[in-house]
Amino acid sequence: MTSTADSTPEPQELSAPPGQGSSSQERSAKARLLIQKTHAAFVSKLYAMVADASTDKLISWTTDGDCFKVTDPMEFARDVLPSYFKHGNWQSFVRQLNMYGFHKVNDLAYGGIFGDTQLWMFKHPFFQRGELGKLQRIK
Repeated sequence: MTSTADSTPEPQELSAPPGQGSSSQERSAKARLLIQKTHAAFVSKLYAMVADASTDKLISWTTDGDCFKVTDPMEFARDVLPSYFKHGNWQSFVRQLNMYGFHKVNDLAYGGIFGDTQLWMFKHPFFQRGELGKLQRIK
């Protein structure tokens, strides 16, 4: 890695998680993000997960793009987490989110009651759809 005179690291590409090829240009564009080394690996992987169209059934941006939602935590932990992290533990994932300053959003504020579906939504002021430059501010 080379750096510029102001010691800012050059961007790196984050590849798609193992087992998910780049069969479509859209998925590739969302799953391969331009990031800087200064981002925490957790934050970069989280953004890739949320932006990946192939995981939208379980984790995706809200309509406004200011927070993300997980529609079925147990299925998400079993099917998606192990593709990005070394575990499939929902509670560990939530603890990690809290450690980085993410907060659970009350679903009533975002559209009401969702029946039997377990919907979890999380928000961080610097974690927003399309705002890659803000990710480095998440510590």
